[in-house]
Amino acid sequence: MRVTEGVLNDTDVLIGMDIISRGDFSVTASQGKTKFSFQLPSTHDIDYVKEYNQKMHTPIVKEKEPERNELCPCGSGKKYKHCHGKK
Repeated sequence: MRVTEGVLNDTDVLIGMDIISRGDFSVTASQGKTKFSFQLPSTHDIDYVKEYNQKMHTPIVKEKEPERNELCPCGSGKKYKHCHGKK
């Protein structure tokens, strides 16, 4: 859908309030693009601020490095110290 000075052009779908009240309707804007989403029936609450904050505050967890005598996670069947654990 293109909007020129408040006038809709090339509109494929116009959703009325009676339909919107039955489903999940959201409008997002990112990187210069606007996206309209609609899902019927409504399945859950959408809170973009909460989702954004969770992404921004999710700590990065480094995977545990295997012990020297454990099998190497690469799948070679060798012990870690004889495979990728060589220093």
